[in-house]
Amino acid sequence: MITAGILGLGRWGRLLVGSVQGKSDHIRFAAGATRTPRKSRTFAKESGLELCADYAELLARPDIDVVFIATPHSQHFGQILEAAEAGKHVFCEKPFTLDPGDTKAALEALGKAGLKAGVGFNRRFAPNTIELKRMLDEGELGKVVHIEANFSNNMSQYTKAWRNSADESPAGGMTSLGMHAVDTFIHLLGPISNLTASSRNIAMPFDVDDSTTMLMNFAAGPTGYLGTFASSTLMWRVRLFGTEGWAELRDQDRMETLLAGGKSDARVWDGYAYPALATVAAGIEEFAKAVADDRAAPISPDHIQHGIDVLGAIIASSRTNAMVSIKPA
Repeated sequence: MITAGILGLGRWGRLLVGSVQGKSDHIRFAAGATRTPRKSRTFAKESGLELCADYAELLARPDIDVVFIATPHSQHFGQILEAAEAGKHVFCEKPFTLDPGDTKAALEALGKAGLKAGVGFNRRFAPNTIELKRMLDEGELGKVVHIEANFSNNMSQYTKAWRNSADESPAGGMTSLGMHAVDTFIHLLGPISNLTASSRNIAMPFDVDDSTTMLMNFAAGPTGYLGTFASSTLMWRVRLFGTEGWAELRDQDRMETLLAGGKSDARVWDGYAYPALATVAAGIEEFAKAVADDRAAPISPDHIQHGIDVLGAIIASSRTNAMVSIKPA
């Protein structure tokens, strides 16, 4: 059983704990640290967490194997380095950092210390994503020619939250929403070689873009499109086109396919519809098992790095509207 601590007990930090606490045979949360302990005392007591005075105290605990980081994006880099220095494996909420160079340095620090890096891309563990990956690996859709995705949600609710800053949310919904799609693209089709992005604020009541789109080319040949709209309602959709058919993922529990010859199919997996936490728990447990068994983490350092390289390219292109090339991780 892996013992974890968590830094950050806001809404998402609590969901991370709640997804596995008392339910998992692989991991338990023993302690947490937060900037506002007064707001978290009841949750900590109910969840069996000991509240530490600060991050340093959390890192100093010898019983903690893994530190989960659920803090504002701009804080991730320094907090990962501190965890590496303390000899703790790290599971960080996305984005891993906001800068490709910072991600490289953080991954190197963990690697040199013999520690594993994890990142909160729970949609990799959705059953429809797993099935689409199987179909691709087995060639059921033929040669892939294009992939497109949309992850949108209304972020105007964050009027008084840290996410309402362009420094924390560059390129609009990319850091909170669109990075899930970027990771899914990398998981399914490999590295992205170049892209062109556009990002602007059309309806958001604070200084964060709400309409972000991009066109991209993959190193393996396919083209791609990604849109994220942060002032609309919730949508998660991935659609992939191959020479032998297309497949579409909707949310975390549905999938439709149409194959050459006219065979169509629609599937639904019970227990995965939002806001169910099954995929969150699956991602955490797979990381915990990798730590316990000393095997590769489910999301590789190369994929973590490439995802942030892509984010950097999106931010740069959105400022100039120019195509930006991305070196392989």
